[in-house]
Amino acid sequence: MREWAPHVRPRLSSLRLTPVRENEIVEELSQHLEDRWRELVTGGTGEDEAARLALAELGEGTLLARLAPLRQAHMPSPIAPGLPRGRLLQDCWQDLRYAARTLRKQPAFTLAAVLTLALGIGANTAIFSVVNAVLLQPLPYPEASRLVVIGEQRPAPMLKIRLSAENFLDLQRDARSFDAVGAYTGNGFSLTGRGDPQFVVGQMISAELLDALGVKPLIGRPFRADENEGGRDQVMLLSYGLWQRRYGGDRDIVGQTITANGKPYTVVGVMPPAFEFPQKRYELWVPFAFRNNQQGMVNRGAHFLQVVGRLRRGVSPAEAQAELTTIAARLEAAYPGENAHTTFRTASLAEETVGEVRTALLLVLSAVGFVLLIGCANVTNLLLARASTRERELAVRAALGASRARLMGQLLTETLALYAAGACTGIGLAAWGLDALIALSPGNIPRLDRTHLDLTTLGFTLGVTLLTGLVFGMVPALHSAYRAPAEHLKARSTTAGRATRRARAALVAAEVALSLMLMVGAGLAGRSLVQLERVDTGLNAEGVLTFDLVPPETSYGDGTRVRDFHREVIERLSRQPGIVAVGATTHLPLSGQNLENGFTPEGWTPPTAGQEAVSGLRGIGGRYFDAIGARLVSGRTFTDDDRAGSQLVVMVNEEFARRYWPGQDAVGKRLKPGDVSSDAPWRLVVGVYASLKHMGPEAETRPEVLYPYAQTEDEWVTRWMRAASVVMRTTGDPASLVAAARGTIRSIDASVPLVQPRPMTALVSDSVAQPRFRSTLLLSFAGLALLLALVGIYGVVAFDVEQRMHEISVRVALGARRASVLGLIVRQGSTPVVIGVMVGLAGAVAVGRGMRGLLFQVQPADPLTFVAMPLLLGVVALVACVVPARRALAVDPAQALLAE
Repeated sequence: MREWAPHVRPRLSSLRLTPVRENEIVEELSQHLEDRWRELVTGGTGEDEAARLALAELGEGTLLARLAPLRQAHMPSPIAPGLPRGRLLQDCWQDLRYAARTLRKQPAFTLAAVLTLALGIGANTAIFSVVNAVLLQPLPYPEASRLVVIGEQRPAPMLKIRLSAENFLDLQRDARSFDAVGAYTGNGFSLTGRGDPQFVVGQMISAELLDALGVKPLIGRPFRADENEGGRDQVMLLSYGLWQRRYGGDRDIVGQTITANGKPYTVVGVMPPAFEFPQKRYELWVPFAFRNNQQGMVNRGAHFLQVVGRLRRGVSPAEAQAELTTIAARLEAAYPGENAHTTFRTASLAEETVGEVRTALLLVLSAVGFVLLIGCANVTNLLLARASTRERELAVRAALGASRARLMGQLLTETLALYAAGACTGIGLAAWGLDALIALSPGNIPRLDRTHLDLTTLGFTLGVTLLTGLVFGMVPALHSAYRAPAEHLKARSTTAGRATRRARAALVAAEVALSLMLMVGAGLAGRSLVQLERVDTGLNAEGVLTFDLVPPETSYGDGTRVRDFHREVIERLSRQPGIVAVGATTHLPLSGQNLENGFTPEGWTPPTAGQEAVSGLRGIGGRYFDAIGARLVSGRTFTDDDRAGSQLVVMVNEEFARRYWPGQDAVGKRLKPGDVSSDAPWRLVVGVYASLKHMGPEAETRPEVLYPYAQTEDEWVTRWMRAASVVMRTTGDPASLVAAARGTIRSIDASVPLVQPRPMTALVSDSVAQPRFRSTLLLSFAGLALLLALVGIYGVVAFDVEQRMHEISVRVALGARRASVLGLIVRQGSTPVVIGVMVGLAGAVAVGRGMRGLLFQVQPADPLTFVAMPLLLGVVALVACVVPARRALAVDPAQALLAE
């Protein structure tokens, strides 16, 4: 060994060290110079030149230059002597500058750590901003916690249904627990008279709805109570967006007349910009004419109204529920047919607004939380590996007087600097990813359009960054700071190596467990989506074009004109080239729209005397079943002979036949609307068809009754069946027929717009949009977790192999078979993986149970998922172990031993 002490000792004189400490540092630096000299000589540098270069590294800007700040950090502060705060600020600033210099000198390590953290923090920020907007932000109404929705509920089966008009009026009259109770139902409006005709989705509401919500128009006035009566209901409220878009924000719009559905409406007000009830797509409101018997509104068996109430101050939801139960019992006694076993149920408007989206969003937020934890574990592993290369530096700092707390502070500062850089990068990724997230999301997530990076989201990001940085940064800080300086000064420390390997292996086991839990959750969601897409919806959507028609009420105010219009549309479209079949219906399958009514099936014995059977009700015309590809089970479909004046007929689905005529042939049976005492005429069942999924592929199949347009009562036609959805089966691309269909409708009546033309395949796709969106996010995060696990396992094995190159080379040089050495490395690298898989499987069981409500025809402990995901993770782990081991074994043992 060359004599280095004479060169080192003079350079330490300015530090004023004690003799003992100076000897320790001289010994350490001499060893450092000797190692560096040998490295340079091995690389081909001459011995004298290598000595000169090694000594030059002790000059300004290198190792020795960094010793002075380390020593000064433990002297009294020249800036604020005697003041702890000044000392603390000085230390923090010094640590921060040193951390920046250190990270800048290791760009590969810094870039890897920052990108890993940015992915985790950015994903958490983006998803939390959605959760904040959809779930955490209060509804935009005064004292929104007092708002509840009210629905009807029946026990067999347990259905949550909307209220009938008569039940709503009785509830509104008798309830004392509410300041106001309002109702609404959707409706389409064709606007004409200014510019091109435009179709707008709106609502028919009771005058009390705005009082219940606690909102007032921006300009103008709300509806009056007397405007809910027929003849006085020709008034309208506009949304702010429609007012700006179609009417140019003209403040004189109040008092002007607008033609909607062919009827003149006087504009009485414009709603505020933030008013979006219940969703943004509703753009105008008109009064609901309860007291107009000509419109068929008074049928107590027709359930179509959604109801919102504002609780009185001091009235709890439980007290309101008790009163509603009493009212329901009174109505059941008064109307045993329509209201048999019917009660009223309340739920928070906020909870009802988000519905099942709450569970899905919280699940996705948990998933990105797992991704962040896995990323943090990876960064901690990188820090542990980096700490092992800085042992001598830390020993020198400790030998110069740095306390353990001071060393921990420096290491934590470096970690927090990494996390801060990751957070800043992550916020940029979140801003970009949030736009993509909103663009890819289904349109039925409430308030999603209000998602943005606000102060709450940034506060969340700051909190996550500090928490994870402190928790995960403490591991390498404790590991490095609580080591004796003398231990670090040794040429090699096997005990320290074992401690580091144990810590890194524990982190690998943790990230494997988290990755497996996330992968199983994503696998369950993916399997559920596959099952959902395989559901037999009862139709064949390929080659089908669909669009809506809303004839204006003034021109089509009686049943005969509506029926003639539908018939002419179907006949004219059927003559178009490439058309196989054309039909029409009041509600398309998978549309989520439903109209229910009470029926009495012939020969059916209700559980309770006077109880009626509740069923969906739809009207159809033309060759509807051929157009949608529905399957006829028995009997026949409607024909041209089923017209006014002939035998009244209906068709029922398989569920209706099974429930009310079990084990019997439904064809030839009779039913009638209302209870058995109703004076409505009996109708003959002429056909049974395979049940269609109207409320969505995952929804329970419900009984349904179909009426032919030609035999539907005028009051039903004018109110419920005037608007229709047309379906056209084609031999080519459905989208290519939109222009021809629009021209045909215009030639029949130019005032009737063709609304929302689209292939029926798009409707099928939209019906599973939310599960698909949820599954896509989970699978993406699971893939990211798997990649991070691969990187983590590879990093640990590669680092371990590098530290053991001497041992591996000796084994191979002494004759050990390379396959045996490879197996040894793989077994040791796989041990934390196996432990992580075992822990992860236990956690995955809990994940599956938590997802139970989101799964469709998939068990929470699905065997295929619980076998496939651990196998996939095992294959990835095996690759991560084998690659660095094979690279190490490819090195010539002689060269490895010489370098060692």
